[in-house]
Amino acid sequence: MLWAALLGLVLVGCSDPVTVRVVDEKEFVQALQQHRGQVVLVDFWATWCLECMKLFPHTVELHQRFADQGLAVVSLSFDDPSDEQTVLRFLDSKGATFDNYLSRYGGSTKSCEAFSLEDLILPRWHLYDRTGTLRTVLRSSEYVIEPEDIDRAVEELLNES
Repeated sequence: MLWAALLGLVLVGCSDPVTVRVVDEKEFVQALQQHRGQVVLVDFWATWCLECMKLFPHTVELHQRFADQGLAVVSLSFDDPSDEQTVLRFLDSKGATFDNYLSRYGGSTKSCEAFSLEDLILPRWHLYDRTGTLRTVLRSSEYVIEPEDIDRAVEELLNES
């Protein structure tokens, strides 16, 4: 039992740090380009979106499950930049060790324009193929997105290559 506790402490100490960076649209595009050659899942979310908070752990699970198959997960929060510490605490509590960003424009219409969204309906996921082409947009407008919908879209793109 003591060994298990010590091992747990060692493993916790070795995990990647969770970070978040405030970005504008140009910085975000550059960040996405760093993942060229991978399938990229972008989770657009906010702490003020209850459905986002409910589904975010599934995004973390997808990262853990498919990273070794070529999936890169990125999150972009539409919280106000002044809430950066709140966002970071949430991300840390979920173990979101992938690339996390916070829109410089918060939850404003400027964010929609800057990040090429037709509206600010959240949660929303964009799925890019290995060439960087946007292939799938999942958002809860007509119906509620279920984790299985996201899984299916991710697996389809991962299996294409």
